[in-house]
Amino acid sequence: MADSSSSSSVNTNLPDVTSARSDHVPVQVTTVQLNNENYSRWSPAITMGIAGRGHIAYVNGRKVEPAKDSMAWDTWYLEDNQVLLCQCASLDMTRRMGFLLKTFLFDVKNLLDHLDGLDPP
Repeated sequence: MADSSSSSSVNTNLPDVTSARSDHVPVQVTTVQLNNENYSRWSPAITMGIAGRGHIAYVNGRKVEPAKDSMAWDTWYLEDNQVLLCQCASLDMTRRMGFLLKTFLFDVKNLLDHLDGLDPP
């Protein structure tokens, strides 16, 4: 049994990792938002949040993208984007805008590469 005179305490008001599961896409898995000063607190919180939802393999690279014409690709794409959404939601506004801009520019590059490979009309 814990000693009631102990000087340590646990703050349960703002948990770093939420524990609720639902059928909805989990957006916020941690109350910690990454900024210039808190990577050492943010990293384990986001890792535990994503692992708690069963998606850590998307972060550590063990869940590889299947062929786009396979039946497994749709599920992979959905779950991979859920992880990206969780990560994006845990960034401060400056990092979130940079993340979204980088993602957008990557998509534009892929589109231009695809169009470049097409025969002209």
